[in-house]
Amino acid sequence: MVSPSSIISEDPAEVFIRAIDLDAVRELALNVRLAKLLTAAGNPSLIDIACSVISPPKYGSYNVVYELQLSDGVSWVLRLPFSEWTPSAARNMELDMVALDCIARRTSVPIPHIHAYSTSTDNPVRNAYIIMDKIHGVPLAAVWHDESWWTGKRRKENFFESLAECMVQLASIQFGRIGRLDRVSSEGSLTEVVIPFPSVQDMFFLVEAPTEEFGPFSTTHEYLTALLRARRRVCDYPTLALLQMFIGGLPDPQFDAAPFAFAHPDYSLHNIIVDDMGVVSGIIDWDGVAIEPLHCGALRFPPWLILDWDPPMYEASKVYHPVDSQEDLHRYRRMYVDAVDAASGGKLSAATRNSHITSGLSMAITNPHQTEGIATRLTEFVLGSSVLAVEVMYAIERGAWFTTPPTEVPEVIRKHLHSTVLDMN
Repeated sequence: MVSPSSIISEDPAEVFIRAIDLDAVRELALNVRLAKLLTAAGNPSLIDIACSVISPPKYGSYNVVYELQLSDGVSWVLRLPFSEWTPSAARNMELDMVALDCIARRTSVPIPHIHAYSTSTDNPVRNAYIIMDKIHGVPLAAVWHDESWWTGKRRKENFFESLAECMVQLASIQFGRIGRLDRVSSEGSLTEVVIPFPSVQDMFFLVEAPTEEFGPFSTTHEYLTALLRARRRVCDYPTLALLQMFIGGLPDPQFDAAPFAFAHPDYSLHNIIVDDMGVVSGIIDWDGVAIEPLHCGALRFPPWLILDWDPPMYEASKVYHPVDSQEDLHRYRRMYVDAVDAASGGKLSAATRNSHITSGLSMAITNPHQTEGIATRLTEFVLGSSVLAVEVMYAIERGAWFTTPPTEVPEVIRKHLHSTVLDMN
């Protein structure tokens, strides 16, 4: 009998890495590079290159990444998803490629140039893959809280200006509906169309979320309401009813309808690369890139600038890594609004200025770890009191709006609640 203490749980990524055929990786990279050189030079006798696969690779929660160094000075990366590969995952990757091609053709946003990809496992490396340029620089996460790095000509104002320029460009690719971008054949040519999200489950940090197609949507209100309806199908409680009230009143109505634009799906410090001057040199990890409302997407505040709008998460973050003070976060938000204002000629800063309200609502709906904290913060924002936030949720839990069964005729419930801060005695 094997004792529990002798059982070692292996990291799935490490197991995956051991199974990778590095010779197959090297051959794949060389074939892609040679095909490009032959297309450019047209003379195979001039081509003699080698490829080094840097090992061990880096990996995160979903992908293993190998650096590929070619002898002609080119640096690429090969990204291999190591979770179970399903038709749904293949479909999502294909849609990602459509969106990234659109962004690359219509903007100068520094996303990695993609040289080859496969959504199938029927290839030499026996895995779905993407080969793309290596982005040179340092992850913003490595330097953001290092005050000694932001000296001389390196200034966070310059970083915000460069990021705002990227996001204003992203916002310039405009669409009439919220969803995913695809290409369909029409009269012998390919046309870009906005289609539903392949699965509503992709929208949530909930494995038990519904799996059917979701959208597309024509307004922000319709989108957020549908998200909340899907969330309440899994688990319904008073905080979600409170969010339903906020959906009707808090998002800025001037940005309710089109245009909509692409949104980075994991807009974090780790996925923004900066050069030696602190200017954005690359934005990576676009898995799941979709078309969303401007104030939930391209023009929203970067999430690390609104940590204080989820107080429990803000306090918990302090345990694991440095965080900005609330005063600094407010100052940075002002800087970023000014940068968007300058980059857009004064046309788009209004969308950014209040974006933490709408994007906060979206996060509270889709991420159960943030629901209570953001809902309390939004209630405090509306009512001016954290105590009243608790009182409102207590009242909703006992009110007819939340408790009346759908088969009953709603009536006002009149009964004494416990003593509240509203008591004047």
